[in-house]
Amino acid sequence: MIDRGIGVAGIGLALIFGATQYFEVSLPAWISPTGVGLGIFMLGASVGLVWSGRSRGTEKAAPAERALLRLHIFADNHVPERLADENIFRWYYLSHILVMERSDGAQKAVELPTIFVTFEPEVRITTLKVRSPDMRLPRHEVKEFNQKFAIIVFSERPPEGTLEIRVEK
Repeated sequence: MIDRGIGVAGIGLALIFGATQYFEVSLPAWISPTGVGLGIFMLGASVGLVWSGRSRGTEKAAPAERALLRLHIFADNHVPERLADENIFRWYYLSHILVMERSDGAQKAVELPTIFVTFEPEVRITTLKVRSPDMRLPRHEVKEFNQKFAIIVFSERPPEGTLEIRVEK
């Protein structure tokens, strides 16, 4: 913010001292060109500060080679607990519950969990693996996977256990 303030002050100095040349003001002859020069210098410094701040902000980090999200899935309706993560910005577990009516009139509820994972920094697109060391995973599909995020959909609620989502070679 200070960089923009310097620029505004520089424009103001350049305009004020530039205008003093055209009015009957008793100032020494060197004041007007010095004020204009100082104003232009301040404006240039402001532009340089703004430009350097923008170029620093646009540098991208090198993509990460791997990412990991390890969750503990509970048997009840608790939100999964994060056990470990690496290069993960945020994750979200969303359950869609579909209620279907069977031919005999009874209703059946089916839960379709979806996991959204965002990576920070971006990851190199290689292989996304969804697995568990201690439970049999229901059928699942990776709907989208790119350098910034992944979306994984399950055909039913996973049983209690550990779920690992890994990006690796």
